[in-house]
Amino acid sequence: VRAQSLSRVLKELKISELIDTKKGRIEILNKDMIMKELW
Repeated sequence: VRAQSLSRVLKELKISELIDTKKGRIEILNKDMIMKELW
């Protein structure tokens, strides 16, 4: 995955409230929905 693509995916997941980012760390808020979205 290119860095630009990864950044875009992370941004979309954050907007959808499936992840949260704090101080450079990624917290998964809804693992089941992420699995459905990505696979």
